[in-house]
Amino acid sequence: MFTSFVSFNISVSGSELTISGTGVTDNSGTFQTFVAGDAGQIIFNNASTAGDATIIGGDLNPGTISGKIIFNDSSTAGSAILIARGGDYGADSGNILFNGASTGGTARVEVFSGITSNTLPGFLDIRGHQSGVTIGSIEGNGFIYLGANNLTVGTNDIDTTFYGVIANFGQGGSLCKATTASRTPSDYIS
Repeated sequence: MFTSFVSFNISVSGSELTISGTGVTDNSGTFQTFVAGDAGQIIFNNASTAGDATIIGGDLNPGTISGKIIFNDSSTAGSAILIARGGDYGADSGNILFNGASTGGTARVEVFSGITSNTLPGFLDIRGHQSGVTIGSIEGNGFIYLGANNLTVGTNDIDTTFYGVIANFGQGGSLCKATTASRTPSDYIS
């Protein structure tokens, strides 16, 4: 438990931060940022939550290995901001993975391409999920890997733009847009 009245960052490089209990809870209004840097992993297990933290996967230092944000079991992304950075000058990209029965809640997911053409983009991967994932929104220009699963977006009612690659590898997964009480399907047709 952290008690602080100023913003703080937790960086994980070359190891894991595994959260298996309640998860990230902010009772102070403090801005919380977690970074899975060089070969770092931030893993949510059991029924833990990312709460409303900002969690970044990927390191911008040259030659680094990808940082991963992983949701397993019945954990949830809550209302967090999840960012998968693209690689930069030899650095691998950030990864966001939803496995098992984990949920995306109303999380804002941002995936970005690499800075140079020879680096991999950041990506969201739901291929290891048992059925499909719903998240608040998706944005950026990275990759989304669906496999056989459906990805539903729009539960946070935020307008975002995604112009990256969505792949199901011939397994039938698809992207769906959720509508909320304040929106109708015709709001999304141009």
